[in-house]
Amino acid sequence: MVVSGLSHLRVRVALDVRPVQTRRERRAFLALPYRLYRGTPWVAPLRRDQRALLNPRKNPFFEHGTLTPFLAWRDGRVVGRVAAITNGRYNERHSDGAAFFGFFDVEDDREAAVALLDTAREHLAAGGYARVRGPFSPSFHDVAALLVDGFDRRPALMMPYNPEYLVGHVEAAGFETILTLSSYHAAWKHLDRQRLARGAALVRQRHPGLRLRAADPGLWRQEALVIRDLYARAFDDTPHWVPLSDAEFDHMERGMREVLDPRLVLILEDDGEPVGFFLALPDANEVLQHNPSGRLFPGAISLMLRAKLAPPRTFRTILLGVLPEVRRRGYETILIHELIERGRLAGYPASELGWVMDTNATLTHAIEKFGGVRDKRYAVVERSAT
Repeated sequence: MVVSGLSHLRVRVALDVRPVQTRRERRAFLALPYRLYRGTPWVAPLRRDQRALLNPRKNPFFEHGTLTPFLAWRDGRVVGRVAAITNGRYNERHSDGAAFFGFFDVEDDREAAVALLDTAREHLAAGGYARVRGPFSPSFHDVAALLVDGFDRRPALMMPYNPEYLVGHVEAAGFETILTLSSYHAAWKHLDRQRLARGAALVRQRHPGLRLRAADPGLWRQEALVIRDLYARAFDDTPHWVPLSDAEFDHMERGMREVLDPRLVLILEDDGEPVGFFLALPDANEVLQHNPSGRLFPGAISLMLRAKLAPPRTFRTILLGVLPEVRRRGYETILIHELIERGRLAGYPASELGWVMDTNATLTHAIEKFGGVRDKRYAVVERSAT
């Protein structure tokens, strides 16, 4: 982790917020959510993966970004954590003076929560930033946003979870919502599949050059590059979005291989040219939820057996998009229809779609029109750095 030389901030006699500097403090920063959220719907990620996420030698985010972690101590015990984050690629693309906070987890202790966010904000203000936005841990492409509705249900793979009290603590620190997002649950037996099939057939009649194909596992590297190009172009106008660097894309693609099901990766072509895609992954959280420690050992053998005997029954649609120049032609309907049918035939009875920005009226309308149900809601928040 990249640690600044900021001196510690004494808030009250019993509360101390200071930057992470020692190996013991780094371990405490990593370990906090495993203790804090045990027994909640939160699903513990593998500690191995979290260590890699925070390691500048293993995470290419640190080629252009920095992360300064802080811990809140009360009477010698860690009660909260936060990270102040800068993103050089974001600053190259946007000129709004924004920096970020993430990895924000704290006990139900408003004083500690506000002190942590104030410390991160003041640190970023000292670096010349005008706005603080989050949570991003550490970027838009990782676990992002604040859960604001749906606290009683476990998160899907790579989706955030936080207790309800955290929302009030964030608001008490002066942050306001600037973007809302939703995730949707789509159970095939509850969807209007006939209506969806008719809609997809109508779009195909209007555009006979359309062809939807599954990614070829034997040519996965080439297929991944096609998806990368579609992702960059389809999401280019998304608020706060930054395209992945070459190294970040390679890093993400390698990580996805561990859980990839090629049947859930589709590319839509129009007269031979890629114009849309969807990328979904089996919801590994169905398996990981049985390993609350997040440790590979002794939980690894149990997880492997469970994954083999009872593999995930749902998948999470990570990305679904079409190029801006072909939007409003109904291509999303074809993608959603194929997502449902191919997922059903592959043995997945349901999917989580999300998150989806609430401003994406075309996609939210299509999902709700055919029977998708909003399951959880999220927010991105922001405040002045001063």
